[in-house]
Amino acid sequence: MQKLVYSVWVPQKRGYDYYEAAGSLRAGVIAPNPRIRASSPLGATIDEASRRLPAGAKYVGSGELARGMIASRNSGALGAFPDVGAIPLWAIALGIGAFFYLKKRRR
Repeated sequence: MQKLVYSVWVPQKRGYDYYEAAGSLRAGVIAPNPRIRASSPLGATIDEASRRLPAGAKYVGSGELARGMIASRNSGALGAFPDVGAIPLWAIALGIGAFFYLKKRRR
């Protein structure tokens, strides 16, 4: 079995970390497109539009340009932050109401 190379964008480095994982692709076959997990009217981030880094992938280096397939370590667009679409509407309304209530009390 051959090793596949994955590139993961690291904003702090302004470059990619490279990983290798066991896998196989036949010559001339294009890997299937990843399913985009989330999107906004402006488009998808690299984490939303990329494949997940396979479990057991081993770090093999880093560089300025991507090699192999683009992958992501994150679970969402903002990593540990919740997706705004996942917050219930009542919680958003409550937060806005509390903001204006406290603003009015300070006068």
